[in-house]
Amino acid sequence: MNRKQGFTLAELLIVVAIIGVLVAVSVPVFTAQRRKAVDAVNKANIRAAKSKALAAFYDDETKYVESANGTKMAYFKYTDGKLVRLATDLASHNVNDMARTVCAQAADHKRCDCIYVYVSLNDAKPIQTAPYLDQNGNIRGDDKGQFG
Repeated sequence: MNRKQGFTLAELLIVVAIIGVLVAVSVPVFTAQRRKAVDAVNKANIRAAKSKALAAFYDDETKYVESANGTKMAYFKYTDGKLVRLATDLASHNVNDMARTVCAQAADHKRCDCIYVYVSLNDAKPIQTAPYLDQNGNIRGDDKGQFG
């Protein structure tokens, strides 16, 4: 018997089909894990931004302006582990405009480039971020760039 060694077309098609099934099963799993990882990074950054902004605010309260009702307040921007105080004469709607893009990123489960933080002494919620964590610990951000 003079038979050539190799694989038949049917055997190759079966192997390709098996590889296709494995890819089809694994891609959604990897996508879900990536989404969870990005959300975890965003949550950690929001918590870090809050604590750093609050510490910076209490370190030197004299730098911050008072609003019409006498509330001392400040806006911060947290990027790559660094906290920067924004100009105190910024109106809140300007900060909301800047925060709109970041909130959209958070809503789409993308890594937030930066986090905006609002700190105030006399408000019911003394520290707020955009995007923010809701009561269940989920990241929230809306198209208005609202602080929460």
